[in-house]
Amino acid sequence: MPILLPIDLPRITESQMREIDYQVMGYAFSIHNELGRLCDEQVYQSDFVQRIYEASLCPVYRELPVVTAFRTFSKTFKLDCIVAGGAIYELKTVARLNRNHFAQLLNYLLLTNTTRGKLINFRPKRVQTRFVNTSLTLQERRRFSIQRSDWQGNDSLVDLVDDLLADWGTGLATSLYRQAILHFLGGSGNLYRLVPMSRGGHSLGNQHFYLIDDVSAFFVTTMNQAKRQQHCEHLVSLLRHSPIRYGHWVNIDLHAVQFTTLVST
Repeated sequence: MPILLPIDLPRITESQMREIDYQVMGYAFSIHNELGRLCDEQVYQSDFVQRIYEASLCPVYRELPVVTAFRTFSKTFKLDCIVAGGAIYELKTVARLNRNHFAQLLNYLLLTNTTRGKLINFRPKRVQTRFVNTSLTLQERRRFSIQRSDWQGNDSLVDLVDDLLADWGTGLATSLYRQAILHFLGGSGNLYRLVPMSRGGHSLGNQHFYLIDDVSAFFVTTMNQAKRQQHCEHLVSLLRHSPIRYGHWVNIDLHAVQFTTLVST
């Protein structure tokens, strides 16, 4: 299995989640009232898990490891709390929940092939929450097409990404795909370089790129078609003001994986 969990997590229904969450939120409000809103995340997590355990919403797991592996690449994520054996709760201590927190929890749901979770933020004056749900299955995320008509890069990279997605499926976090692919290209630390930028002969300073050779940059995104088109224009502008000639770009949409080579003019 490419994604390894120490336990099996069920795909719970909306009604099951609501029943679990009704009890959980009572404890979350009590924690906020008693501990205030200035504690570190680990403090809230410890009290949260203890109260859930005492309430017999079992099985309950804290910092459950999820290992994502492909060939020689491996990355481990830790889920804050699993309640009643299937509901994932991620606890935060931030000024306000944002889309990055939502994306993090969605990534966890897809990695574990589960359906429902919730964000709980203890930092604001009132507890802030957000449900995160998905109906996508691993089987569905493995259904994708490869589009490479505009690709001038190495064919072995196409094969690598194809194999990776056949294993993990699409829909996961951009950073995870990027780390895995760069691992097989030589490692992100070796490829991450500063490149001089200029306009009209005037120096604009340096810009970070992942370079797979002296004239070729590499990009990974996970955008839908509409956002991809707009992003393409910005990538072209970026390359135009650098000495880089080629931009090899892999975009992983849910059901279409597009390989594109942009040529700087």
